[in-house]
Amino acid sequence: MPTGLRLGESAGTRLLASNGQVLASQYSDMLAHEWRMRRRRVESSTHDFAHLQRTDQRIQAYLDAFSLLGPGGAASLHDRLHEALSEGELFALAAHALIVEDHSLAKACIGLVQAMPGFTQVFCAALEWIDWQGVEFALSLWPADDALRQAIVLRAIAAHRQPLESSYVADCVPRLSDAPIVQLSALRCALATGEPGWAQKAPEMLTAPAPELRLAAAEAMLVFGDEATRAGALDVLLDLSWASGRVTGLATRELMTLGGRQAQELLDGLGDDPANLRQHIAAMGWSGVLAHVPRLASLLEEPGLARAAGAALTLITGSDPLADGWGADEPQQARPADTDSDFIPPNDSEAQLPRPDPAKFAAWWSAHHGHFQGTGRCLAGRPRSIDSLIAILREGRLAHRPQASWLLQLATRGARMAHLAPASRQASWINAMKESRQHG
Repeated sequence: MPTGLRLGESAGTRLLASNGQVLASQYSDMLAHEWRMRRRRVESSTHDFAHLQRTDQRIQAYLDAFSLLGPGGAASLHDRLHEALSEGELFALAAHALIVEDHSLAKACIGLVQAMPGFTQVFCAALEWIDWQGVEFALSLWPADDALRQAIVLRAIAAHRQPLESSYVADCVPRLSDAPIVQLSALRCALATGEPGWAQKAPEMLTAPAPELRLAAAEAMLVFGDEATRAGALDVLLDLSWASGRVTGLATRELMTLGGRQAQELLDGLGDDPANLRQHIAAMGWSGVLAHVPRLASLLEEPGLARAAGAALTLITGSDPLADGWGADEPQQARPADTDSDFIPPNDSEAQLPRPDPAKFAAWWSAHHGHFQGTGRCLAGRPRSIDSLIAILREGRLAHRPQASWLLQLATRGARMAHLAPASRQASWINAMKESRQHG
């Protein structure tokens, strides 16, 4: 970690200000790199929450340093606007602009998002890293007649879990734009805050053209709806599990987490088609059903599927191939470097997984399967109780935390733990959940 970033208000501050232009460029590049690396690793199977906390400490350190850079640093960042910006660079500029309330830089970032809506997620990510005063500053600069502003407001409320009266929410929802990005943001706001008022239009969104909207509507109905509407939502998840794109994996995970008729129908259908074998493997893992362990173990013999099958076994049993001795003896099996390195993992979610050894796993399972008797469905080797799910959020692998968050929300019918939020905010939410459990 760049320890030199946390300097005192005297010599350190003067040093930063006098070298602001050079340091601003360096810090911007480093912050963009850290944020990009974070996005790649935030659902990693080989890293845990402590890794995310260390990454986020570095990101926060760079953000803190920006505010001390003085006029020279600000000029350097403004110069970046004349270049083609990557997502990481836009995150760095937007976050800095909102933290120090740099009107011209913030307006330029807003204009870029308006011109290229694909950058909306990046701007919303920047809003997560600032306080609510910074959010209000951003909104004061955004044109009031732009529908995208409504989506930004909703996502900021969701990210900060901004408390609002239910009557205020009920008054807002009918005045929201029908634009898909706004309706999607309203549904995600409901899920993030646990406020069902934002999900008033969920039933009609179950048949929306956009698959992301149908997915969010189904999630909202499963969390806030009654028994009758839940059945329809499960059918939507089943339909989306046969779609294409990222929504397919998300719908499959959520459906298999719930189980039931639709989940079994999906599992049977995937198993009948060799082209869907990889999705079938993931579905077995997400189900948490111990009866799938023998089938997954047999797939460890398939070189092209062994890592995926090993990840599914870890998801069910909690056993780690390297720590528990069933990793293959090959040079590639060493764990990737900690987040303190500059290494950015590839997009291939399996590339960093250790290759399992089928015989060694069989020996491990023979010795340990008795420990799971009577456990029921598992997540990361734990029963799916509220206390176990909180423990997974606190110390589990990053890849397991989204499912733990989904299970917790289904159990509590409350706010969803945002596994993409800054780690410090997540830690406070986890501690609040623990204290709530301890006090009854």
